[in-house]
Amino acid sequence: MTWLVDETYVKIQGTWHYLYPAIDSDGQVLDCWLSRTRDLAAAEAFFRSTIGSTEWTPEHVVTDKATFYPSAIRAHAPYQAVPANSPKTEGFIDVFDPSTMRLVDTFPVPGCENGPTGLALGPNQKFLGACDNAAASVEVRHGQLHKLLPQVAGADEIWFNPGDDNFYLGIGGPPAKLGVVNANDDHVVGYPCSAEKAATRSLPMRAITSSSIRTAPGLESTSS
Repeated sequence: MTWLVDETYVKIQGTWHYLYPAIDSDGQVLDCWLSRTRDLAAAEAFFRSTIGSTEWTPEHVVTDKATFYPSAIRAHAPYQAVPANSPKTEGFIDVFDPSTMRLVDTFPVPGCENGPTGLALGPNQKFLGACDNAAASVEVRHGQLHKLLPQVAGADEIWFNPGDDNFYLGIGGPPAKLGVVNANDDHVVGYPCSAEKAATRSLPMRAITSSSIRTAPGLESTSS
């Protein structure tokens, strides 16, 4: 899939803002992002939002050659989690070039027991990976382990919701439960539901999107 990515100006209540649309090769608008800034942070938020809402990662991206786009695109390259298969081995994350699908880097995840078995990409250039003993927060650009979260150990499925900036983790039981981690500061929000008698390994999760235009912090959405 090829995306055409550009940005344009729109005036809202007398103030100019940037509107980022993603358009596919058939000319269909996939998603939009409204921001006060034209920079790397806005571009990364735009890609994260569009990938989350469409559930697709583009194979090719055509841009207006703004200098921040290559870094934003690279931050959303395809990744896969390769879990450790014994206590003596170490799991890792593979990074692929989205245009050629060639392996370009590998990030080890030390301290992640029998994991990572699940992986999700959130904001602030960080992954969250599932491990038997914790969830592992890993920095995207260089693969540095940022933090281990033992409170949500035992998950095997992780999903990031751009609607509320939270990671959701399906934690095996019994009791099976759903763990929630704030993606901005990696703190455990809580466990909104559990199943005392459940023997399933993970809980199903589905993306929730409340509007076609997700708005940068501090802005009011223009969608109905």
